[in-house]
Amino acid sequence: MLRPDPIFFRAFVALILLCTAVAPMAAGDRSSLSGFEILPPLSPDHRGLISHGDRSLKNVALTFDLCQTKGVRSGFDRKIIDILRETGTPATFFLGGLWMRDHIAETRMLAADTRFELGNHSWSHPDFSQIPAEKIAGEVEETQRIMWKILGYQGTLFRLPYGRYSDTALAVIGDRGLYTIQWDVVSGDPDPNVTAGRMTAWVTDQARPGSIIIMHANGRGWHTAEALPVIIRSLRSQGYVLVTVSDLLGLDR
Repeated sequence: MLRPDPIFFRAFVALILLCTAVAPMAAGDRSSLSGFEILPPLSPDHRGLISHGDRSLKNVALTFDLCQTKGVRSGFDRKIIDILRETGTPATFFLGGLWMRDHIAETRMLAADTRFELGNHSWSHPDFSQIPAEKIAGEVEETQRIMWKILGYQGTLFRLPYGRYSDTALAVIGDRGLYTIQWDVVSGDPDPNVTAGRMTAWVTDQARPGSIIIMHANGRGWHTAEALPVIIRSLRSQGYVLVTVSDLLGLDR
């Protein structure tokens, strides 16, 4: 796994530190949990951290995190979605439970596009290396439930808050049937001082076969929409094929 540039890593941490809200499901939700069950546990071989795909294939996955803080509704960068659609680009979105609760229409819109897939980004974005197994289980399960309530299905991918974990965290996530997806290329988009040009140069220079690139689509990826068309064109000009994380890893959606 590539070590991210400290500037970009600090920018990434600066944004995800905002995503630490704890909130219950909305009262009076009229959706149904009928048929919901926790997914079967993964085999021991699939419970580790996944930061990239097959290095022998020129596939790359663009991923976008969506989260918000308690009491401060974050946005939804619709321009990013428009660019992905206009360029026919698949992408994977990791949605926090709190974000989905307050963005039901946007969650459904993402799910309706077959080029996109949705994953779990925890409910309240705690540090999974610092909380007990019971809390981790609740964070994962509540987010699976709200996705089911909104969409009628649940995802099989999980992204760690802060990218932090423990052996216990990986075991609990795997016990709930989810693959833990990290990244090997940080875009730096949470930092408003990272220009579109700088972001583009960093991402396209660091991308390798099998790379998983992390960006944000909640309105706090400051220059992501500006950089994204050039990133997509540049990666494709280098011979990369842009795919979802599931396709990158050969997983069944």
